[in-house]
Amino acid sequence: MDTGSFTISSFVHFANWIDVAGSCQWGPRLLQDYELICIIEGQFTFSDAGHSYSLAPNDILCIPPGLEHVFRSETAGVISCVHFDPPTETKLKESAHRTKLSVTPEFVTKPDRPDFYVNIFKEIASDFSSHGPSNYRNCCLLFSSLWAKLAGYWGKSEGDPVSAKVRAMTDYIKRNLLRGVDRNSLAENFGYTPEYVNYLFKKELSLTPSRFIMREKIFIAFNMIQNEAGTLAEIAEHLGFYDQYHFSKQFKNIFKRPPSSFKPQKPD
Repeated sequence: MDTGSFTISSFVHFANWIDVAGSCQWGPRLLQDYELICIIEGQFTFSDAGHSYSLAPNDILCIPPGLEHVFRSETAGVISCVHFDPPTETKLKESAHRTKLSVTPEFVTKPDRPDFYVNIFKEIASDFSSHGPSNYRNCCLLFSSLWAKLAGYWGKSEGDPVSAKVRAMTDYIKRNLLRGVDRNSLAENFGYTPEYVNYLFKKELSLTPSRFIMREKIFIAFNMIQNEAGTLAEIAEHLGFYDQYHFSKQFKNIFKRPPSSFKPQKPD
């Protein structure tokens, strides 16, 4: 599937968002494809011949095909499930994962910004359930973004690790995102030249510092929109954009849809 901006070689087979009663059990079963399960509410367990995991809200479980296992709800809860073929190569112009995503998914991921991932799962399920080619395309676009973000927890492509110095700078950006951080402030705080900071980011992340900072702002904006934390103009001002037009343009560059399309739908 060619989106113009990047090539998607993963396809979503099924996605949902469901309420689960206590003591429900799936399996023993074997999957024919991969499945990601995001725990929204409740307590769950996963077990196979070699593993046993207790799963809490915001945990993300990845189940590979061909593995006999049991997935069980210990309490009533809510989960979102996505069945898919994983990407073999994703050329993301706006991503830190431009090379082949040859990482091995971990069974359980505990993301540091759970609201972002929960909202992405919600949008994927919504687009999948809304019939139409554009909805399915949006579903796959969002899934590719989700997979690339999770791959950051599992390790980067072989031979291309993120160094401790770059990790320290990206952590600093996330802590100081709304304080006007840029490559000059990174250079000052870490004792490098601005040119060297730029070199490190492009070498290890395939992004300039400014593009990395922009992506982080857009991810925060996505959460704010989903949580109805202000109008688009207010969100743009809060995140330091020149104006709403500039914000919308940058948002669409990353999500391929305008921010208004992610506003929660009001019931009739």
